[in-house]
Amino acid sequence: MASAQGVEGEAGMFRFSGFGTLGVSQSDNADADFSSTVFHPNGAGHTRSWSADVDSKIGLQLNADFSRDWSGVIQLISQQGYNNSYTPAIEWANVSYKVTPNLVLRGGRTVWPLLLRSETQSIGYGNPFVRNSTELLANMPNTYSDGFDLTYQFPVGTAANSVQVLYGKSDVNYPGSAPLLGQNFLRLKDITGISDVLELGDLKVHTAYMDLKYDWLYFDFLLNDVIYKTWSVGFNYDPGAWFVTADYMRALDKSYGDFTALTAGAGYRIGDFTPYIQYSSLTQDTLGDLGSFGTYPGDKQTVTAVGLRWDFKKNADFKIQYERVRSGAISQIFPSSLTNWQPNFLNNSNANVLSAVVDFVF
Repeated sequence: MASAQGVEGEAGMFRFSGFGTLGVSQSDNADADFSSTVFHPNGAGHTRSWSADVDSKIGLQLNADFSRDWSGVIQLISQQGYNNSYTPAIEWANVSYKVTPNLVLRGGRTVWPLLLRSETQSIGYGNPFVRNSTELLANMPNTYSDGFDLTYQFPVGTAANSVQVLYGKSDVNYPGSAPLLGQNFLRLKDITGISDVLELGDLKVHTAYMDLKYDWLYFDFLLNDVIYKTWSVGFNYDPGAWFVTADYMRALDKSYGDFTALTAGAGYRIGDFTPYIQYSSLTQDTLGDLGSFGTYPGDKQTVTAVGLRWDFKKNADFKIQYERVRSGAISQIFPSSLTNWQPNFLNNSNANVLSAVVDFVF
């Protein structure tokens, strides 16, 4: 699970760790805000040309080993929330029991294992890029669930394999406008999923499937028991001098239609420096029961990025990244990289974005 450096407490039972990102982004589009997640109410562009809210965060984690078989973890993250505050939120909070050396039962709050880097998605230092693909994250109605999961590890030939099944629920608030802040609310029910991670040498392959039902309250608009299904596949190959990585996701939403998201990137390490490239896209494939919201099958948003990572000291890095965002009507349904769009947005739906961040773990 997500963790950084550890500081042991009394008798080694407790381990304290943390991570953070200090960043700033600039967008040249004044008709929308560039954001790293759909949970942010604003970002760089319309609200302010330069914004420190896009990527900045601080996280603290406490691990506890109660016995050989029992352990627990709690993780708090402070970052811009749906209500424009930095109130810390619980991302992880669970207790684990090792049934056998290869079988672990866990109960509480855990992060959805939908993407290759899901368990470390908040730790910028563990990401070769400035941030995870917003186009992929826009396909996910939330990032965690409250429930239980079961993980079984076993070899497949010379490879290590891990299968996880889960069941849970969660509630999530999305940004809304005053005075009805908090009236954009999603209740996720009967979250059921399975994921698999296969590791062989320098190669890591991840697959996942999840389905659920949700109720959505948007001001006076209410949807009940909407069926949502998604599956994904991703890989990372990193022999040391270079890396290549990709994630692919399909989301099937009965009300809003089917969407496909993709991200792929590669980098080459030259000492402490790693130049890299990244491409992401979000495409509407079909319309849902609610019909068109100004978008049609084939509508797409793409993001092309180039950047440089500098590991300037132990447990810290500096990254600078340029992105070209090409968007359109699809942002009105899934506001991924460009959100908080203004009346003239469809006539000005592209953006040039520059970001700089310092990531660290402790």
